[in-house]
Parts: sequence; structure tokens; C-alpha cells
Amino acid sequence: MTGALLPIEQIRGEFEIARDRGPVALCAPTGSGKSTQIPRWCRSRGTCLVIEPRRVACRGLASRVAQLEGCELGREVGYCVRDDNRSSRGTRILFATPGVVVQWMAARQMPPYETVVLDEFHERSLATDLLLALLLDRFDGRLVVMSATLDAKRIARHLRGHHIQGHGRTFEVDARHLPGE
Repeated sequence: MTGALLPIEQIRGEFEIARDRGPVALCAPTGSGKSTQIPRWCRSRGTCLVIEPRRVACRGLASRVAQLEGCELGREVGYCVRDDNRSSRGTRILFATPGVVVQWMAARQMPPYETVVLDEFHERSLATDLLLALLLDRFDGRLVVMSATLDAKRIARHLRGHHIQGHGRTFEVDARHLPGE
């Protein structure tokens, strides 16, 4: 990564300790870097499935993470959305929509992942709620639930896991008003 460190980097050590101890509920502001960095950190412990609620986000985040990793999209980093799969057997970080993952689980064809990340969890839907219930019942790996606007303490209690609060950057804003006509 070039340039300044993202704000999420401040909690990396805390996150990695919590992730290895049980489920994690992470809340960090928009733009802090959670959607691009958390999957990369999780990859250090094996394969990572990131469940994103929107197809555009799956494609865009997979592309950005592949760029950060210095690899071709569809190789080590990929995505799988309805009617569009850019992944391979060597994919270590996969971004997928809830509908795709629900279908895998219903057919008992979900590939094995060491970590599953439910991103943008505040965009609740029947599919994401069902996935959380199924993952809590059937998944033995590491689970991360994250969002910018999540009541992470409450979710952490429900998961019997750890709550982590990330921070963002603020910038001074100078408001100037133009005179009316």
C-alpha cells in the first residue's frame, strides 16, 4: 500500500488477537479501510470469504484488494455474484453476495473457509440474517461481523464474541456562504 496508513491500521493487533479468540463484531467509520484491510489480515490465517450485500461492492472491492495484493483479479483474490464468477481454485480471498452463499449452504456446497466476514451488516436482509444463523450453527472457523453503523456491542454479546471499535479521520471544514441574489 502506498501513501498514508488507513485509520483501521490502528486496531490491527487488537483485531488479530480477538479474531483468534472467537467471533468479532467490528464497527469503524466509512473510509477507515475495514472492507479492504480486514480480508487481507484474515488471509494470514487461511482462506477468507467476504459476504457483501451488493454485487457492485463485491466486484469493486475484489478488484481493489487484488490490486493491493499485486495479483490478477480472479486468481488469489476474486468474487462470485449471480451470473458472474471471477475466482479459481487458488482464490484465497473471495467476495460474494449473500444470495450466492445461501445457495451454497442450501446445497451443502460451500467451499471451506477459515474466516467468514459479514460486511455492511447494517444492510440487514433475510439472506444476511439467515446466513448469520447458519454460520453460528454450522461454521467452525473464524467469524467477523462489521459495519460503519453497527451496534457492535450488542452484536458481540449475541455472538458471544469480542467488540472492537475502529476510528476514522476527521478533516477541518470551512463553511462559506455566498450572498443571495
